[in-house]
Amino acid sequence: LKNAYYMLMMKEYENAEQFLLCLSAHLRYLLQTDATVVTVQTEKDFVQNYINMESILSSKPFICEMSVDDKALEVEIPILALQLFVENSIKYARGIEGRNLQIQIYVRYLSTDDGNNIDIIVSDNGPGYPEELLCVLNQKDVFSDSKTGIKMGVGIINLLSRLRLHYGEGISWYFENRNGAYSEIILPAMQGGEVS
Repeated sequence: LKNAYYMLMMKEYENAEQFLLCLSAHLRYLLQTDATVVTVQTEKDFVQNYINMESILSSKPFICEMSVDDKALEVEIPILALQLFVENSIKYARGIEGRNLQIQIYVRYLSTDDGNNIDIIVSDNGPGYPEELLCVLNQKDVFSDSKTGIKMGVGIINLLSRLRLHYGEGISWYFENRNGAYSEIILPAMQGGEVS
């Protein structure tokens, strides 16, 4: 809201209008009390709104590319499963000198002999994950060692805890540095609360 106030003071009326519209949609999504899961399409739209809002606020341009399989759009995922990684990229990787932040999001629908899954990959060209955080995140039982002392890891560990509660043992994840942070989560494909 302070940013909107500043835009109005500087007579940047169009930016203030766009920012307030994005902020309104952002808050409406975050304050849903009955939604624990949303469709990939709904989360994708929320992420795009978040990117639009951050683009208005940022003096440093960044690019976010999203590629989502059509078959994945109606699959349900826990709310904020994509947005958390995009927010981390913007928060921790945007300040790189000499280059603009680039974020890639891929959501793939995978059919295997064991069933259907959703493969979510979010990567950026930032400094990547601290090594001590990678050691914690890539454990199968990340929750027992969740006191990483690294701010970036708290949200991810909380998300993994929510995913484990929702899907049980049917999920897997992998985090590494590939010219930036690389995050991959594979979930059972669910529609209407049932595995598809």
